[in-house]
Amino acid sequence: MFHSVAKLILRARVAFLVVIISITLFMGWKAQFVKLSYKPTPLLPQTDSAFIVNERISKLFGKGENIMVIGLQDSNFFATHHIRSWASLEERIRAVDGVEQVFSAIDAVNLEKNQAIKKFESRRIFDVTASDQCLDSASRVFQSQVFYKGLLYNPDTQAYLMLITLNRERITNKTRIKLIDDIVHECKVYETETSKPLRYSGLPYIRVTVGEMIKFEMFLFVALAILVTTLILLLLFRSFKIVAISLLVVGTAVIWCLGSISLFGYELTLLTGVVPPLLIIIGVPNCIYLINKYHHEFFHHGNRIKALYRVIIRIGSATLLTNLTTAAGFATFIVTNTQILKEFGVIASINVVGIFLISLVLIPIIFSYLPNPNARHLKHLSNKGFKTALTRVVTTTLYRRKHIFYVGLVFVVVGFIGISRMKAKGYMVDDIPRKHPVSRDLKFFETNFTGVMPLDIIYDSGHPNGYSNAITFTKIDMLQERLQKYDELSNPLSIIEASKFARQAYFNGNEGQYRLPGAFERAFILSYLPKSIGISDMLAKMVDSTGRYVRITYNMADVGSVRMTELFDSIRADIDTVFRDQSNRVVIAGASVVYSRGIDYLIHSLFTSLLLAVVFISITIAWLFRKAKMVAFVVGVNMIPLILTAAAMGFIGIYLKPSTVIVFSIAFGIAVDNSIHFLSKYRQEFRRTNRNTKESVVYAIRETGVSMIYTSIVLFFGFGVFAASNFGGTQSLGLLVALTLLSAVLVNLFILPSILLRFDRFLPLSEEIPGEPSLELSTGFEEDEEIEKQH
Repeated sequence: MFHSVAKLILRARVAFLVVIISITLFMGWKAQFVKLSYKPTPLLPQTDSAFIVNERISKLFGKGENIMVIGLQDSNFFATHHIRSWASLEERIRAVDGVEQVFSAIDAVNLEKNQAIKKFESRRIFDVTASDQCLDSASRVFQSQVFYKGLLYNPDTQAYLMLITLNRERITNKTRIKLIDDIVHECKVYETETSKPLRYSGLPYIRVTVGEMIKFEMFLFVALAILVTTLILLLLFRSFKIVAISLLVVGTAVIWCLGSISLFGYELTLLTGVVPPLLIIIGVPNCIYLINKYHHEFFHHGNRIKALYRVIIRIGSATLLTNLTTAAGFATFIVTNTQILKEFGVIASINVVGIFLISLVLIPIIFSYLPNPNARHLKHLSNKGFKTALTRVVTTTLYRRKHIFYVGLVFVVVGFIGISRMKAKGYMVDDIPRKHPVSRDLKFFETNFTGVMPLDIIYDSGHPNGYSNAITFTKIDMLQERLQKYDELSNPLSIIEASKFARQAYFNGNEGQYRLPGAFERAFILSYLPKSIGISDMLAKMVDSTGRYVRITYNMADVGSVRMTELFDSIRADIDTVFRDQSNRVVIAGASVVYSRGIDYLIHSLFTSLLLAVVFISITIAWLFRKAKMVAFVVGVNMIPLILTAAAMGFIGIYLKPSTVIVFSIAFGIAVDNSIHFLSKYRQEFRRTNRNTKESVVYAIRETGVSMIYTSIVLFFGFGVFAASNFGGTQSLGLLVALTLLSAVLVNLFILPSILLRFDRFLPLSEEIPGEPSLELSTGFEEDEEIEKQH
C-alpha cells in the first residue's frame, strides 16, 4: 500500500502542497470563530434520572446559576460609616449593566402587622440616610430577626453576604467577562476606601475566572510545548532547519485542530484547550522518526529521492499504526455520554490522525526541495552516549535477567499495595489550587455560611395548594429538625421558616416567638403573609405557582463526592423515616446532587473507556501479528506501567477522579507504541537470523532502543509542561502520563526483551509463521552498527 502512496506523494508534490495550504487557510479562517465555553457542561447524560429531576425542578422554581455572592467580615458592620460605605457599594453595583438585583443585610425587611387590612406590610429595616441613633435601632431590629441568621449574616463570625442577581443572557456569552470585571472593580474601590477585603463566589464568578484561566493556559502550553520540543530537536539534530520544518508540521496541525473545533460547533473547554499542545507533543515524534529514517537512508546510498521514497514506505506503516493506537486511546472517550469528554475524544482522535497525514506528506515534500544533507546534519546518527546506554541494556537483559524479573516482581507487588490505597474522591473546585483566590474565597463561605453548593428537597403534596396542609407543615418541620444534625448543611430556606418569620412578626418581633405556628394559629397568620415581601419573591422560591410542590433549600459545603454520597443516602433515610409511605413523593435535587452523581458516573465511564482502549489496541495488535497470544503478551507487559502509575497515586494521595482516570486511556495508547516497534523489528530479525532469539533481541534493542529513548524524551518533557498548569487535573494529566511513559520505556527496554529471551518457546513468535504480517514496520534507526563503524 505504501509503495503506491510514496509514488503518489513524490510525483504530485505541488498538488499535495496546494491541498494542504488550502486546507490550512480554510481551517485558519474557521479557527477565528472558536469561542470559549461560557455555559455549564453537565457531567450526567440527559437521560439520567438525577439530571431529569433537576431539570424539572429548575422549570418549577428557576435556576440559581445567575447569582454572584460577595462576602465581608466586619465586626463593626453596623457602624454608621460602614453601613453607608456598604450601601454605596450596592448602588454602584446596581448601576453596572447586566445586574438585575442586589440584596444584603441592609435591604432586609421586617413584617409589620396591619390589623385594618389583616395583612403584613413589608418595610425595609435600614434607612442608610437616617441618623446614627436610628441606624443603631435598626441594627438591633435586624439582629432580632432569626430568619436572617445564617442566610444573610453569621452573628458568631461577623460575616455578611451580598447576593447579586445577574442577567441570564449576559452570563452565557463573552460579555459576562466585562460584567464580572465591572462588579469586581467596584468592589476593589470599596476595599481601597475601607481597607476591608471582600470575598467572591457563585457560579458566574467561578466560571468566568476558570474560563479566563483556560484561555491563558492554552496559549501558555502551546508556547511551552514549542519551547521544549525546540530544545530537544536542537539537542538531537543540531539543526535550526529541521526544527523549523518540525514546527511547521505541528503548527499546521494546531491550526487544523482549532479549525475542527469550530467546524464541529464545539467550544473551547478545559479539555479541548489542551489538545493543541498535545498535538505538538505527539506530532514531534512523528517528525523525529521520518527525519531520522531519511538521514539513515541518505547516508547509505546518497540518493535523496530514493531515501524519501523509502521513508514513506518503511516509516509510513510504523507511524500509521502508532498514531492509530494513540488515536484509539482518545477515541474511547466518545462513548462516555458526557458531552465535554465526547468533544475531547472527537477532536483529539481526529487530529492525531491528521498530524500523521500532515507529517507523512509535508516532510518528504519539503526535503525533496531542499539540498542534500551534509556531514554535519548526519552527525547525530553516531551518538556515542546512546550506543553506550544501549550496550548496557543489552548486557543487562542477556546476563542479569533474574535481577530484572526480581525488580519487576517487587515493583508489581508494591504497585498492587499502592492500588489498594487509592481512593475515589472529587470536589467541585478540585482542580483549582488551594492557594488560588477562588479556592480561598470558597473556603470563607464554607466556614461562615456552610458553603454555596445548592441542595434542594422537593415534596409533591399531590394537589394544588397542598403546601398549606397541616400535615405537610408538620412533616417538613420534622424533616428539618432531623437534618439539623448534619454540620455540612446550612440553615434551611422553606415555607416552614417563612411561617416562623411570620409568627415572630405577628407577635411584634418577639425573638422567642420564632417557631412553627400551631394548628389554630397557622390559618390566620399565613393569611397575613403576602406573596412578595421584598426578598426576591421569597415565597415563589419556596412553593411553586400551583402550591403543589414545596421546596426546602440548603447550602452545603464542598465536602467531596464520597461524603456527598454518604450524606445523600443518610438524608434519604431520614426522608423515608419522616414521610413513610409518601417518601416516594420527595426528591433530592440541586447542583450538588448532579455534581456528586456526575463524578461517580464519569469515573465509571472512564474505566469503561480504558477497557475499550485495551480492546481497540488489542484488535490493532491482532491485525498486525495475527496471534492471540501476542495480544495478551503485549497488553500484559504494558499494564505494568499503568499499575505503577496507579500505585504512585495511592502512595502520594492523588484521588481517583475524572482528571486522573483519563490518564490511563491516553497513556496506554501511547505506551504500547514502543512494544509494537520492538516486536515488529524482533520479528523481522527472527526470520533473518533463522529463528535465533538471542541475536534477534540484541538487534531489536540496538535498532529500536534509540527510537524509544528519543520519543520518550520528547513525550516525557512534553507532557511535563502541563505541570505548570493552575488546574490540578491538568497537572495530574501531565505528571501521571509522563510517569507512565517513563516506566513504559523502561519496561519495553528491559522486561520485554528479558521475557522473550527466557520464555521464547512459549510465545507465538517462536512458532512457525504461516504468512506475512499485515504491516511490516521499520523503526527508522536501522543499520546503526554499520553507521557507527563507518564513523
